[in-house]
Amino acid sequence: MGGIGFELPVSPLPEEELSPGRSVSPPHRLLERVRDFIYMELRVATNTNKIFKKFYNKHIRDFMEDADAEGQWEATEKELSFYFMDCAGLCVFEMEIATHWLSQVIWYCDDNIRNAFGVRGYKVDFSGLESMVKNPDMLFFVYQDKPCGIYLIRNDEDDKDIYTAGEERFHYYEMSDEDKAFIDNILKEKLCLCPLCVRIRKYKDKNDQQKNKIKTKKKK
Repeated sequence: MGGIGFELPVSPLPEEELSPGRSVSPPHRLLERVRDFIYMELRVATNTNKIFKKFYNKHIRDFMEDADAEGQWEATEKELSFYFMDCAGLCVFEMEIATHWLSQVIWYCDDNIRNAFGVRGYKVDFSGLESMVKNPDMLFFVYQDKPCGIYLIRNDEDDKDIYTAGEERFHYYEMSDEDKAFIDNILKEKLCLCPLCVRIRKYKDKNDQQKNKIKTKKKK
């Protein structure tokens, strides 16, 4: 049995940095707060795509809850760890997309999480998560009405097969020229089309536009 995941380093704040009347909370309180962000953001994001919504509700939500209940998600005074182990009926694709969504949500909500942890007497280090989020192992999208993914880094550059749930695979060499062009563009642009990444890009673009408007007003 194998698995994939990551750790998020945390550390208790010195007493002098605690808010008045506050004390350091038990570590499991941090995990509870992160869990709230995870399920809220994924519910909103997957609602924008019916195929990913069905896949999330039918597979990934239970997968995450099981991992949490079975102790694969843990909290100590040094780190929060999030792991997914393979089991009957759940394969590498499910683990990859669950880890991808989890890391993206935590990164996307970094300010909210940092504030929530600060109130509970902890500081959090996101530096190790940055590389994982900005350089994902897999890119996700819909193909033939199924949630699918392709590895960005491959041992064989010609291996452009597409993976989906249950270890099913679509072979690149069997695709139409139009489908091959679609896959080639995803790899070229390193563009993940899962609903969470689409939502994050829209949010970032909106913020960038607002910042540009503010800069323009200042120049005037």
